[in-house]
Amino acid sequence: MNHSALRKSPLFRDLSDEQLQQLVDMGKPVSLRAGEFLIKQGDIGDSAYVILDGKFEVQKQSGQSLISIDIRDAGDVVGEMALIAQTARNASIIAKTDGGVLQIPKEAFEKLLSSSSGAAMVILRSVMARLTQNESLLHQQEKMAALGTMSAGLAHELNNPAVAAQRSASQLQAEQAKYLRLTHEIETRAAREGQTAWLGEFMQEAARRFESPLKLEALEKIELTDQLQAWLEANGIESAWELAPAMVAFGWNPQALESLKKTSFFELGIQWLGAGCLAMNLLADVLEATGRIARIVQAMKSYTYLDQAPLLQADIHEGLENTLIILQHKLKQGVTVKREYAPDLPRIQAYASELNQVWTNIIDNAVDAMNGKGEIILRTYAKNGRVYVEISDNGPGIPPEICRRIFEPFFTTKPPGSGTGLGLYISHQIIANHHHGQLLVESQKGRTTFTAILPYQPKGETHMLDEKTIKDILLSTRTIAVVGLSSNPDKPSYSIASYLKDQGYRIIPVNPTAPEILGEKSYPDLTSISEKVDVVQIFRKSEDVPPVVEEAIQIGAKVVWMQEGIVNEEAARSAHEAGLQVVMDTCMRVMHRKLIGEK
Repeated sequence: MNHSALRKSPLFRDLSDEQLQQLVDMGKPVSLRAGEFLIKQGDIGDSAYVILDGKFEVQKQSGQSLISIDIRDAGDVVGEMALIAQTARNASIIAKTDGGVLQIPKEAFEKLLSSSSGAAMVILRSVMARLTQNESLLHQQEKMAALGTMSAGLAHELNNPAVAAQRSASQLQAEQAKYLRLTHEIETRAAREGQTAWLGEFMQEAARRFESPLKLEALEKIELTDQLQAWLEANGIESAWELAPAMVAFGWNPQALESLKKTSFFELGIQWLGAGCLAMNLLADVLEATGRIARIVQAMKSYTYLDQAPLLQADIHEGLENTLIILQHKLKQGVTVKREYAPDLPRIQAYASELNQVWTNIIDNAVDAMNGKGEIILRTYAKNGRVYVEISDNGPGIPPEICRRIFEPFFTTKPPGSGTGLGLYISHQIIANHHHGQLLVESQKGRTTFTAILPYQPKGETHMLDEKTIKDILLSTRTIAVVGLSSNPDKPSYSIASYLKDQGYRIIPVNPTAPEILGEKSYPDLTSISEKVDVVQIFRKSEDVPPVVEEAIQIGAKVVWMQEGIVNEEAARSAHEAGLQVVMDTCMRVMHRKLIGEK
């Protein structure tokens, strides 16, 4: 064999000709045609290979997807990772063109590493680089696979209310036309018979009932419907079976309709009432269906925290509930969810969308472990400055030997094509590395519990205030300087400042382009204000916050409050170090309504 082909690899550059010849003698040349497998994913790693000529593609089967990771050519060494770790191959290698390799068995490879420190360092660097590359690619693939599963479930969840809304809207269109025709008919007849005053009172009574539909239990509604249907049929009303359920929903019963029998409008009046009730019922159905769609969309938006800073004060319960909505398509097949939430659980500063990924991974795994039928318990509590989130299931449990490896990358007990073994590894990374917390697992037959332990705020991040402190700020504040207050009533800064003014706060506009806003003199900057300021509320871009905070410190303000969507950690730290309290990425109007209430 021509040694020059092997010298292309950094692995063999430090070897003498004698050592290289010894390696060749211990190895085995292998020729492959385009499309043939050199290595198959899942096979035992018993050899490494040096590519002599040709091109070879590294492929990874992840879930239902086949990922192309890299292309290797002459001089590259492949298969060494599984050989060193004595594990199964985690990827396949296929010849893209005709080519040849030198197969190096385990004994020869170990001798190479022990005899050449240069070769050992090359292998070490190669392994580290490939681990990083593979993990990055598969991490992204795990997210995409989860997104695909989630999208399929959401499509199903959205389709049902969408179809219901479309069906009800179509029926409503026909019922509305009937209601308008009957309205014209009854009004014309009342005018002809001089009964307009009576009709006005009758329509007012119907309108009042339309505004206040009854909330009836199923059995009660059935009983009342049967009674009204029998009464209508006894009095010769057509389609009583269709009218009765709709009319009962708005409180109509034989007693309420008895007086209508004394008029000449009995049959027409019943038909008009029935059409109106049917139309209102269909409208309620449309509102319920579209409301369901809106709730799913809002849950998805909250789940991913769209348009918000990644690091924010997160409500753990809200994240868990949004996750349950996202996974509803899997849960409703036979999984009961029991909630044991701490009523006073504090918000924590966290990467909220990442935490939702953790809850999704754990709950989704629990559903799979129980084969879609069983009980999941969500338990939360706070202790020693940390928040605890426990997710338990009553599935078969996890064997001890698997528990010890469950957070390892690429470790999975699922069959090939069903998982990458990265879900729990990524979850552990999110909790441990991003939030400086812990993710623990305990399991026995019939009970598995994952516990996430999270600090109130990650180390090194600006201190964030809890709701009790924010409430104290709102109660003690008298004067608010609003930086970036717009004179346009359609802007959030204007509507929020107007609300706060209505609640009794003294509002000082800070806007160099407007002489007066909300009936108050506007100032070009904070230092131009002569009176004492309690809170500096900021409606400016995040990057424009630092000079505003410097002015807030200069005038002796007590609090810097950055509106929702505005985040500047550096400025927040400066304010905090100067003794100011900091509220960030939070709407003052929302917090006031929640913690104090609108006047």
